[in-house]
Amino acid sequence: MRAPSQALSVEPNAVTRVTSGRVDETAELIIPLRGLAPTVTSQTTSELDLSIVRGHLRITTSVQTESWSSSRPAGAAGNP
Repeated sequence: MRAPSQALSVEPNAVTRVTSGRVDETAELIIPLRGLAPTVTSQTTSELDLSIVRGHLRITTSVQTESWSSSRPAGAAGNP
């Protein structure tokens, strides 16, 4: 998913703008033949580039986030 440049906040003499943004996610689901609860593993990476202007102050920043998650049904192999 990508985000085009857009203003997040506009005030007199101040603006916060997303200059670009991106989110990538990869997920794996394992659904057992005799069960309803899947095992899920996912990885997400996001990047958000911002331009912040307050009067004469000009800031350009980038925020990067990585996350991993995994879940298994109770009683699954290796899960108490």
